[in-house]
Amino acid sequence: MTRSVTVNTTAVAGSVAAGTLTGANADDARLGWRWVWPGAVLLALFGFALHALLIHALQPAQPGEFYPSQGAPLVSQAEAAVFQYNSDPPTSGARVDWLPAAFVLNAPLDKPQQVNILAYGNVIVQYNDANAPRLRADLVALSGLYNNRPVDVNLKHGHGVIVAPNPTLPPGQVVLTAWTRTEHLAGYDHQKIERFIEAWQGNLNSAGR
Repeated sequence: MTRSVTVNTTAVAGSVAAGTLTGANADDARLGWRWVWPGAVLLALFGFALHALLIHALQPAQPGEFYPSQGAPLVSQAEAAVFQYNSDPPTSGARVDWLPAAFVLNAPLDKPQQVNILAYGNVIVQYNDANAPRLRADLVALSGLYNNRPVDVNLKHGHGVIVAPNPTLPPGQVVLTAWTRTEHLAGYDHQKIERFIEAWQGNLNSAGR
């Protein structure tokens, strides 16, 4: 005699469907959201980091070359004469307690004099006008745009631009200095000089005040 076996297909089907990840029920939906939220957070963080990197990359580079600060010790002329500055012209280091009485000078500045001017936050523009007869006049005109107060007031508040000759430079060249910053130019460049001044005027060593 043959026996018939009846299979409860409803129960089997129900047991298979109960634990699946098909999204067919509320449990499946909750399991799916557990993965969506961490992914969204990671994606947002990645986008934020990429945005910050792009902003940084698109910013123009700061003008001039940076030199680490050597401080601003006040010393005698004899002590300054043997001090080893880490740049030429200097941008920090030994200095003497002296400020010029004019914005435009006819004689070169000693290194310790230069450092004292920079320590207050001022900018120095030095030049060699050999074979460049208009160079001095152009530099004086540009510096005059910033020197709009008495020289002692401007220099002590770090708002001055000093123009001075420097015969050690190659003919026709210009060098710009601020505290811990310097930029060499092959000749007069209004845009670059103005950009340097506006970037670093007021960049000072606190000991200068």
